Amino acid sequence: MLDNNLDTIINKTYIIDKTPLNEEKIKKVIISLKDSIISSKEEITAANAIDIKNHNGNIIDFSIIERIFKNINNEKIYYGNVTTLKKDNNKYYGKQYFDKGNVLIFNTGNPYIILEIFLKNFLAGNTSIIVTTNYAYGLNKLLETIIKTVLETNNLSPDFINLLTTDAPEELLKNNYANIDLVIALGNKSFQNKITNYSKVPVLLSGYETFDLYIDEMLDKTFLTKIINLHLPMHVYINKNLKIDLRGSMLVDGVEEAIMQINYNGNGYSSAIFTSNDDNAANFISKVKSKIVTVNTSPTIERLMDIQVKDLVLEKTVIYPNKKKN
Repeated sequence: MLDNNLDTIINKTYIIDKTPLNEEKIKKVIISLKDSIISSKEEITAANAIDIKNHNGNIIDFSIIERIFKNINNEKIYYGNVTTLKKDNNKYYGKQYFDKGNVLIFNTGNPYIILEIFLKNFLAGNTSIIVTTNYAYGLNKLLETIIKTVLETNNLSPDFINLLTTDAPEELLKNNYANIDLVIALGNKSFQNKITNYSKVPVLLSGYETFDLYIDEMLDKTFLTKIINLHLPMHVYINKNLKIDLRGSMLVDGVEEAIMQINYNGNGYSSAIFTSNDDNAANFISKVKSKIVTVNTSPTIERLMDIQVKDLVLEKTVIYPNKKKN
């Protein structure tokens, strides 16, 4: 069941007035949103506790939220930006950036992803229609409410973000929504494939916040247990010669099979190997096709979203005459 009707949401986002949106306004909203989340910490913690009690969420980590805002502050605001690249005797050359429009985002309900992908779309001037499962439902709806309130306080439409839930995301894609300009799938490979197979518009894929871990040797059982107990989406592969088996893990013959499994079934975001064998480590680094590869440390160490604001804007080349003064 959907919380909201997608047609209704699209109709509202289609008529959003983006005239007030500029670099100064965008910066002000982001600062206001960070302050609002900090001031709502007690309320957020309470909503999170209810989700956890219902076995429907993990403990919220405010340091991750802090990191998200820090990363956003390092991003360039592209919306409405015009950049002069070069000029010759006769012409100026430049780039103009503008929003893609309505972005339909599919993920499994990770609250950090919801916050970060909204912020990046907002920097691009896009509207975010975020489709999730019921995971962390209470916390995610509260985040949506906080964001909408901040937008309205800054005289912007609250419909820059809309959250809806469904247990069948592919059903939304069976209709040809003319006013959806981009689809984003954030999740594991099977989730990405499901969205790609049904989408009728371009799809941007990311395995952000999903991880692959290969245990070639049990170097530090306490550390590895701590990583696994983070309860993040993670595929774990274990060398069968270790004679250990963790629930939900896959036993493999060695590093070559681990590499093959990760490249075929993995998430393409961040992968780690634990080994004292330098050759196995080098082989893993050179052959695994993930965007981040680590050795003897957690695959979660570098949790940066691999979708950039520039991926979310349209780019126009501008050429105009250089009028010389006599």
